[in-house]
Amino acid sequence: MIKNCAFCVHWDHHPHPKDTPNYGAGTDEEEIREYIRIVKPDMMQYHALGCYGYASFPSKIALPVPGLVGDPLAIWSRICREEGVKFGIYVASYGAGSPLEVPRWREIGKDGKVKPTYYCYNGPWTDEFLISLLLELIDRYSPNHFWLDGVWLGREPCHCEHCKRKFKERYGYPLPKEPVKAHWMDIQEMREASIDEAIKHVAEAIKKKFPNIQIACNSAYFFKDLRKPVDVDWLSWDCLNTPDWRRASFESTYLSTAGKPADIMVYENAIISWGKDQIEMRPRSLPHLKTEASTILAHGIRFHYWQDPNPDGSLEPDKKVIAAGIGEFVRQRSSWCVGNESVAEVAILASRKQHLAYAEQLDLRVRAMHQILKEGHIPCDVVRDDTLAERIDGYRLMILPETDVIYPKTAEDLKSFAELGGSILIIGKPAEELQDLIGGAVNEVGEEGTSMSIDGRPRSSSEHTMRAPTCKRYEVAADLRVVLPVGEGYGPLLLENTFDKGRVFFLPLDVLSEYAVAAWSAARDQVLAAVRKALGDTLQLEVEASAGVEVVMNKRDNELYVHFVNHVPGRVMHEIKERFLDDVAVIYGIRAKIQLKRRPESVILMPGEETLQYSYKDEYIYVELPPLEYHMAVKLTT
Repeated sequence: MIKNCAFCVHWDHHPHPKDTPNYGAGTDEEEIREYIRIVKPDMMQYHALGCYGYASFPSKIALPVPGLVGDPLAIWSRICREEGVKFGIYVASYGAGSPLEVPRWREIGKDGKVKPTYYCYNGPWTDEFLISLLLELIDRYSPNHFWLDGVWLGREPCHCEHCKRKFKERYGYPLPKEPVKAHWMDIQEMREASIDEAIKHVAEAIKKKFPNIQIACNSAYFFKDLRKPVDVDWLSWDCLNTPDWRRASFESTYLSTAGKPADIMVYENAIISWGKDQIEMRPRSLPHLKTEASTILAHGIRFHYWQDPNPDGSLEPDKKVIAAGIGEFVRQRSSWCVGNESVAEVAILASRKQHLAYAEQLDLRVRAMHQILKEGHIPCDVVRDDTLAERIDGYRLMILPETDVIYPKTAEDLKSFAELGGSILIIGKPAEELQDLIGGAVNEVGEEGTSMSIDGRPRSSSEHTMRAPTCKRYEVAADLRVVLPVGEGYGPLLLENTFDKGRVFFLPLDVLSEYAVAAWSAARDQVLAAVRKALGDTLQLEVEASAGVEVVMNKRDNELYVHFVNHVPGRVMHEIKERFLDDVAVIYGIRAKIQLKRRPESVILMPGEETLQYSYKDEYIYVELPPLEYHMAVKLTT
């Protein structure tokens, strides 16, 4: 069902007696039908249960919102079927509130008190309420899919009897009320296993009766979870509630190899700030939406557009105008973008073990490395331990971004990769399991807070007062070849060790932690120099363009696509949430050199199917591109 759905529309309103006193009174059949015919979505989904726990339909399981008029869900489902649009249902799940408060359904804090915001994954709520509600919805409305919201992970453990028993059985010691660092990996792992088991149980229960129903769990199995998806049919997250092109690019990169079809949801409004009683926002413009859609589509991911109905269920007339514009933009690209397979020759490893132990550190370092490669026009993948093992034969260079801890199996996979001729770039002090890759023990030089700037010069006093330095420097107890020097008294920037048939490069600085704080162009350029040295003289792709142009490479069948996405003005690690885009600066003079073993049958500019002039020499295509507005791609047919 999801395979042919590139443009999805999500209608979201959380009914509450104070906010929606006459919900459903404004639901208009012809208004919905007109919207569908103008916007032409592939799929629509409409809410059935909101985060306050009230149903927006006459449920016998959940409590309908007081004042509900008629059955809005029945109208939406019928019209979608009549108009040939796939129809799905939104259900708030484990993170929702409930007017039907049953303490045994809830998580319990370490103080023994019932938490007001989470249902326990190991408790009876799944069977006693959620599965019954989903079966009721299927019987009433025959949806194509469910989109379950609130299936996320908090780090604080639940202390109910079910969780305490399960933890003790699994790890052999009682669930600690005051966990120390050594406990957090077990706590996090059990929380994630509990979520997976709950999702699996829900999927089995409803598919046993309705085998064709599809399931997505909002926010589950994106990079923040860093684990293999289980028992969902596609991945989805409303992660672009705020304007954040860097995040759009990063999450799309990760999802391109995550193992499931995926979409990223973009809100029609852009949230600037969350207040206690008020959310500050402004509408996204069509150029802004096109910019975010461009990077999502370029990575092969589907575009999911979130709109809000009015409190009575009616639709504002102008909603269909921008929706139609972004829908046309997506359809223009869907047939040659959605579902493409990445062909990046560089991968960044996101260690699953480090995720469990130090999630925040991992997040910053991996995102910093991705941003640097993006600004250097080096296509890359971001891989978990399991996707690394599955895809490792396709990479020339593996990057370990200040990886402190790693599983032994992953370490062995990396060593085998180097033994067979692959290259590895280690940034910062490596995990103990990987120190033999660089031939000796690695030690910190100097104390934290007294390190040098990335370009080899001492920091100025103003730099020290503006922020705390974090760039540690290391030395290795082995004779390695100096590949890139820095400056007298500060040691080398890049060292090389031969490891069987492969090469291992060591950049002895915690430069990614530094870049995540300051986003220095000098730091970016030094890391890019190290990456290019590690790749050698034969590069998959070379691009002349602003650092704000993102480049993505992927394929389908015998077609190779090189995508160019306009992110100018350039992006930095820390987005300014008040930055909005109402028009774009067109980019001129982009040139590309693309490695291809033989002359292509055709070189076409997408969209538009325009034949491009090119030259071919020594297994490289040379091409100059027309001005870039939002997104274009060179399609090479071999």
